Amino acid sequence: MKKQTWISIIAMSFAVLYSIGLIIAACWKTPSPSEENKANTPVNNVAFSYEEKIFNPDYVHEIKIELPENEWEDLKLRALYKECYDAKITVDGETFYHVGLRTKGNVTLLQSIVREWDRYSLIVDFGAFDTSQRYYGLDKLSLNNNICDSSFMRDYLCYDMMRSMGIPAPLCSFTALYLNDEYLGLYTSVEYMDESFCVRNFGYDYGNLYKPEHMNIAGMLTGEEKDCTLNLSALSGENGVDAADFLGVSDVTVSLKYQGQALSYYTDIWDNAVFKVGKSDKKRLINSLKQIEDGSLETALDTDILLRYFAVNAFVLNDDTYTSYAGHNYGLYEKDGKLSMLPWDYDHSLGCMGAASGSATWTELLNLPIDEPVINVAIENRPVLHALLSNETYKQIYYGYLDELLTSYIENGYVEKKVAETIELLLPYVDKEPADGVSRDRFDAAVKSNLDFCKYRGQSIRGQLSGAISKTTQAQQVAPQTLIDCSEFVSPDSGSLSDLLFPEGVYFEDLVASLVPRINTMATIAILPFETIKDLIFPSSDGGLVQRLEESGRVQDGEALRSEIKQLVLNFIKDVSALLVAPVALGIALIFAFTYGNKRRAAPRKKKKKGGEKNVV
Repeated sequence: MKKQTWISIIAMSFAVLYSIGLIIAACWKTPSPSEENKANTPVNNVAFSYEEKIFNPDYVHEIKIELPENEWEDLKLRALYKECYDAKITVDGETFYHVGLRTKGNVTLLQSIVREWDRYSLIVDFGAFDTSQRYYGLDKLSLNNNICDSSFMRDYLCYDMMRSMGIPAPLCSFTALYLNDEYLGLYTSVEYMDESFCVRNFGYDYGNLYKPEHMNIAGMLTGEEKDCTLNLSALSGENGVDAADFLGVSDVTVSLKYQGQALSYYTDIWDNAVFKVGKSDKKRLINSLKQIEDGSLETALDTDILLRYFAVNAFVLNDDTYTSYAGHNYGLYEKDGKLSMLPWDYDHSLGCMGAASGSATWTELLNLPIDEPVINVAIENRPVLHALLSNETYKQIYYGYLDELLTSYIENGYVEKKVAETIELLLPYVDKEPADGVSRDRFDAAVKSNLDFCKYRGQSIRGQLSGAISKTTQAQQVAPQTLIDCSEFVSPDSGSLSDLLFPEGVYFEDLVASLVPRINTMATIAILPFETIKDLIFPSSDGGLVQRLEESGRVQDGEALRSEIKQLVLNFIKDVSALLVAPVALGIALIFAFTYGNKRRAAPRKKKKKGGEKNVV
């Protein structure tokens, strides 16, 4: 084979390999948490003693994370991708090697990024790199940074209430967290909902567990989630922001509404399965949703656990769960066709509200009617709750559980005792919080707010149970003078979605500047309407979106925002160009190969005729 032919082949091979490499790089996606979980197989015969270890409530635990500095910086830069890093973890003096460490959260993750905190909420996965490794039986630990909870104890109190009412709930404790010997602050340690949680609560013969989710903000910005459209105009509203409206997603699936038998209708459930599920598992769950719609509640639901769960939720008023506009943050447990719901993520409870409250007053919110215990969503749009409370027998049982909670936890002084014990435990650590952490004054205000909430909410529910206060919204509006006056209530952590994303001194342009280096630009541009991008870059005659955001106080410097959006578009163009290099290089190589090959083809041999001058091929 001639030299020129070899050159052509090598050029073509290089172009093909380069194209394949770029395509793989562009399409590569970090495995979702559910995919990572599916790789873990159950570990039998493990001694489950972690409850007495890391979840011992009598002292503040200590966790030290060791991770190479360059990897920690990479983790922060790629925080939205929630990739798993190999870390060394020391828990209360006992060291574990090759432990998985990744970021967690939605709005809280964005808050950490925009504030440029090192204080991320984290997942510690003991079996990420060694599937046989556990911490005394525990597979995963959630470390919450309490960015929305200045009292550090809303998760702790709400899970304790749930367990006191017989509901399977995560274990919870407090931890002083260090990274490479630097003190990050006081964290809440929570038992992650995975295999060890299920074994502890349901035995080895546990069922399926899901964490339905439709507002995966990080996934939207990295390309993992594509079925959404960012509505930035929602940020300019005066009465808070509906996150579902802002993200352009539907809550129908996470609401557990029956939509038909097609499996594709329920991807927000399947994509967030904790364990691997098959077609038969999916069909069984769908049939349960159909039975709920048909009224066969005893067949489809673990009614007792659900009534207890909804009773506690009606008290704590979590505005970031199934009973709120958000619709997510709960565990969906299924065994033999029966469904129950499990508590998860309560930092937005006990008065830390406002993300969906709009113009409602504290008196209206804290007197929320127990027959319609939902926040900024119609009870009809929460089918499981609606079905149970539409049944008079179940409603009376629900009332009984509300009475039990008030009697055993609120009215007898137990909650004050629990809070006082927790204050004594936490104060030494609150006093040494980093400069950008929670001040003592803010901690004191948040703790007082928790107790005031319990007092007001307890009085209102007691009044509703006795008949002194109406149990429905319409009846309360007719007789507002009967409501408990909560006008003096103050919550230092309460605020709209905009307030959470843009705390004092932080503006939309700051958030965009923080995200631009961290996001998948092609994925982000894909979920931003073209008109929005144009409006952000080129001001219209009436000022457009930027002016509305400036007027709402979300934007301080319109030109800075436009500059960041232009940078986003430039990054997008660069990424598209990088992708186009592959097919262009391949095309050039093919043209070169065939053109150069033809030009260098051996010349035809010339043959003379006997008496002539013509050349013959």
